[in-house]
Amino acid sequence: SYQIRYKDLFNKSQDGIIILEFETGKILDANLAVENILGYSKYELVGQEICTVESFKSLFDNKVISKQFWKLNKTPYKHLLIQSKNGNDIDVELTWGKYHLPDNIIVQCEIRDVSESRQIIKKLKQERKILRTLIDSLPDLIYIKDKSCKKIISNLADVHYVGFDSEKEVLGKDDFDLYPKEIAEKLFEDDKKILESGEPILNREEWVTDKEGNGHWLQTSKIPLTNDKEKVIGLMGIGRDITERKELEESLEEERNFLRKLIDNLPDLIYLKDADRKYLLNNIVHLKSLGVERQEDVLGKTCADFHPPELACKYEQDEIEILSTGHPLLNKEEAVHYDNKRETQWHLTSKLPLFDDKGNITGIIGISRNITEQKRSEEKINKLNRMYELQSYINQLIVRANDIQTLLKSVCEILVQTGEFKMTWIGLYERESGVIEQTISFGETGDFLEKLNNRDKNKEFYNQPTAIVIETEEFYATNNIKKDNRMKELHELAERNGFHSFCAFPLTVFDQLYGIIYIYSDKKYFFDEREMRLLDEVAGDISFCIETIFNNQKREENEQDMLKAIKKAEEANRLKNSFLARISHEFRTPLTGIIGSCSLLWEFYSADANETVTKLFDSLNENTDRLLTTITHILDIANIESDIFKIDCEPLPLKNIVVSVCDSLEKQISKRNLKLKIEQPDT
Repeated sequence: SYQIRYKDLFNKSQDGIIILEFETGKILDANLAVENILGYSKYELVGQEICTVESFKSLFDNKVISKQFWKLNKTPYKHLLIQSKNGNDIDVELTWGKYHLPDNIIVQCEIRDVSESRQIIKKLKQERKILRTLIDSLPDLIYIKDKSCKKIISNLADVHYVGFDSEKEVLGKDDFDLYPKEIAEKLFEDDKKILESGEPILNREEWVTDKEGNGHWLQTSKIPLTNDKEKVIGLMGIGRDITERKELEESLEEERNFLRKLIDNLPDLIYLKDADRKYLLNNIVHLKSLGVERQEDVLGKTCADFHPPELACKYEQDEIEILSTGHPLLNKEEAVHYDNKRETQWHLTSKLPLFDDKGNITGIIGISRNITEQKRSEEKINKLNRMYELQSYINQLIVRANDIQTLLKSVCEILVQTGEFKMTWIGLYERESGVIEQTISFGETGDFLEKLNNRDKNKEFYNQPTAIVIETEEFYATNNIKKDNRMKELHELAERNGFHSFCAFPLTVFDQLYGIIYIYSDKKYFFDEREMRLLDEVAGDISFCIETIFNNQKREENEQDMLKAIKKAEEANRLKNSFLARISHEFRTPLTGIIGSCSLLWEFYSADANETVTKLFDSLNENTDRLLTTITHILDIANIESDIFKIDCEPLPLKNIVVSVCDSLEKQISKRNLKLKIEQPDT
């Protein structure tokens, strides 16, 4: 029973066991652990002398085992390096024991592989050395105190900080031995609380004065040390001299305050964002532009929290591009519309990427200048230039216009193309029905005019601004159709077609309403007073042109009537001249016969004619001559009007003509009891 138990322990032992004879050194037995440690099986060892086994040759220099054993027996525990069967070095501990049996003396050699444990111990020693070297090399103050608050470890930085040269001078001392009393009392209270509560103190900044009175800023952490039973047995302290850092922080704080005052007093909008495009810093001007008072109201938020979605999306696209490429965005003009402001603002914006020491993009700095007034001035100038250009084109059109329909069509085209309005149309006023009849339009009308015309025809409503223009014969304008209650019936229709601003101008011809020009813009607050005046002047010029065209048409009609009258008069005159010529001819022919007959009668009776007959013949000749002359003159007048009369120029005896005329009138004058006296020079 005893042998069985012994054999079982022998075979299961973790240590290798070799049994050999004391005198001969012959191996009698070996357990399985020997094979695991040295690589020799039991059958390879049994019967061999131990001095012949390669692993043990260095221990025995001859075969007299008993003599060698006595030398080994003096050190029954030996640590040495031997080789295994395959030649590997093994760190082992050998234990030798001699036992007397009834018939023999045996030696038991126990072999323990300590390679791993020795490596662990060696590594621990190395790590301890490294750790000590590390803590002594650290600039931080590192120390360990026991439960009595006395230092048991102190690195070089701590040793030098408290004014000593070596750790031995510090060990066993407490804070009362190292610091002034008031400081030591405070430190001791902290240590006591940590040892009692087990709660650490982490990263506490405190002002400490050494024995020489020199002050320092320390960042202190104190951590309780516990044993395996979680019982506090001391504490470890780590202190960092942050005097330089605190001075730098104070300097940086001053610079930061200066920089903050500087950016807060700049008129430009300045802000800083992180890599997630969230606000980190905003100056006062930018905070006000966002409609907030405090920096806390903006931190962690994005532009989507302050701007309409469509604008916020544009800003974020720019910022994503900057963060991904590192390329800055410089001097970009962009529209800004804040929820707390009615009108759109304009900014000149630059956005720059921020880099860390490794060149990684960490955020964005933005600088924006409010150029709204400048932009508005430019827009006003551009508007006025467009209006002047529009006015010039329409004036040129007016000079050439001779047809009202062509004029109105060209006016609509100029208003849209040059004036940059979205749509314009002109309606003519039907005085009898009192409605505006759509005539001409140009631009993006959509379904606006169709719906408007259907409503007017169905009398569902009458356009309120139209009624105002008809009643006052003055222009009407609104810069926000959606908020104009007078146009509430058109809100949905105008919104669907993209119309936001509107104006209407009367066309007054001969002091009566002739029609209305309607102008629509796709922008809110598009019209200003000066622009309205210019457009009103344009409407007046168009009205004047329409009057001129009407006057020209009337004048042309009058000229046509006059031409017709002239032609009619000329025809009547021609007929008259023809009639006179014919009558003159008809008068002259019988008169010539009468004159000829009188001449024949005179020749026949002249010899026997008395005074009375003579006078009768004289009177007959005189009147027939007068009648012939009159007929000749009538024919001459006809010839003059027919432009066929020819004048023969020759000397004329005026004196004879005067005498002849007076003689022909003398009888008529005497019959009226008048007298005719002729006074004329001889020449």
